[in-house]
Amino acid sequence: MTAAPRVTVIMPVYNGAASIGRALATVLGQSFGDFELIVVDDASTDDLAGALAAYPDPRVRLLRHAVNQGAAAARNNALRLAQGAYVAFIDADDEWLPEKLERQVARLDASPPEAGLSITGYYLVRDRLGRREARPLGDEADWYMRLLAGCTVSFGSCALVRRSLFDEIGGFDETMRRLEDWDWLLRYTVAHSVANIAEPLAIIHTGLGWPGVEVVRHATEQIWDRHATSAAEHSKAARRLLLSTIFYERASALYHHRRPVAAVWLALRSALLFPLRGVGFYRHLLRRGGDILRWRFG
Repeated sequence: MTAAPRVTVIMPVYNGAASIGRALATVLGQSFGDFELIVVDDASTDDLAGALAAYPDPRVRLLRHAVNQGAAAARNNALRLAQGAYVAFIDADDEWLPEKLERQVARLDASPPEAGLSITGYYLVRDRLGRREARPLGDEADWYMRLLAGCTVSFGSCALVRRSLFDEIGGFDETMRRLEDWDWLLRYTVAHSVANIAEPLAIIHTGLGWPGVEVVRHATEQIWDRHATSAAEHSKAARRLLLSTIFYERASALYHHRRPVAAVWLALRSALLFPLRGVGFYRHLLRRGGDILRWRFG
């Protein structure tokens, strides 16, 4: 009988034939090779099969959805098939540096049971702007409070998790079409710690698109409904911070969809609740004051 791999890598993809080869090459080129890779085709309509055919590696398994179910369901369905004691995630348009898995496995192997999650720093590449930014991941005394301030880590391509944790705290909420990774991280960090690696070991590619205002509003309502009570049990400050972050997320969506007056109002509410979060965004709004006046009164 063939021994189970130590790591299961899960890669959801929807119409990613143009970029998945880049991601596959960096997973298959890892210095740590004891893994299986489950690619979840979420009912793509492009030539994903052709893109996958260029990487005939026996470690690659394909799970295909007959209808599109979203990222949360794709990850959950792959988790049910996962054989590894550890689970890693990567989005189909991102990349890993060659030593990423090796360093994370060693980090979790040396960590106590309560630290069942490793996250690395990353490079953020804004493809349409041609800009690359290093995002190292510093340590935190209270990861729950850090994450109440927003999901500024890249769970989708930087996380390695003990498989048993999904049995303990559950998988991803399939009713959420956005922020499902933030929801899972808040459930995790309320009682567990993070074995972080500061150095960027992944490359996250992003365009200039932004989720719709209503999508963000609905997702943040779900976050509040699920986590307001646990935040209040942590501290009064934690509850204020979560509400401040929700206003901040909505303000960002409004701003990027050219509704600056509403964005400023929510940003002010966010700042009043927790003045130190989102300072960079507030400065950006102030710099664009002329645009706000033109959009409002022009």
